[in-house]
Amino acid sequence: MPGSVWRCLVLVRAFQVCAVASFTGVLEKTQQLSEKPYIQLYWSIDPQKREIDIGILAECIGYVGFGISSVGSMTTADITIVHRDETGNFKAGDYHSHEFATPQEDVHNNVVLISAERNASHTAVRFK
Repeated sequence: MPGSVWRCLVLVRAFQVCAVASFTGVLEKTQQLSEKPYIQLYWSIDPQKREIDIGILAECIGYVGFGISSVGSMTTADITIVHRDETGNFKAGDYHSHEFATPQEDVHNNVVLISAERNASHTAVRFK
């Protein structure tokens, strides 16, 4: 939403070190969120479509979770979690949280996974 102040909560399970992909030149904005473990957030906002295109490059081989909350914590967060399923395919889930507890799956999963890849130490995901 234009003019709104958004606070972000990034939940990342991290492990080793080495790059996979970069979204520089693809998404408009970027911000390093953490040096150790390395976490880089990329995003573009389309106000006409009311969409946020998000890319995350994280020093991890586990799941990558990203949440947006009006209060800057898990409380009231709209959360996307990207992970690999038992067949090795990446999946994106749409969740919400009203307290500091395991997020609940949304009734309507409106997250679109655009890309996901992983090497020995980093995971790169992009979703809307």
